[in-house]
Amino acid sequence: MIASIEEVAVSSRAAVAHCEPAQRGVAARVAESLKASGYAALQGVTAEHHEGVVFLRGRVPSFYMKQIAQEVARKVHGRGDSC
Repeated sequence: MIASIEEVAVSSRAAVAHCEPAQRGVAARVAESLKASGYAALQGVTAEHHEGVVFLRGRVPSFYMKQIAQEVARKVHGRGDSC
């Protein structure tokens, strides 16, 4: 079974809206972290930043790998981080 990563909010819009300039590179950092994770299944997952939210897109072989991708993304900019 292949689980599709539709979208994962790394941080809420309200929490980072005022940080937009500081957040522009977060999608690139998430993409780098996914590639460096050591999981081959995450190599094709992409990250996009739009209005304070990072979206993950791609296909992974299992729900477990979807969860791993989400956790990798969260560690780049975890909850409670500020500008």
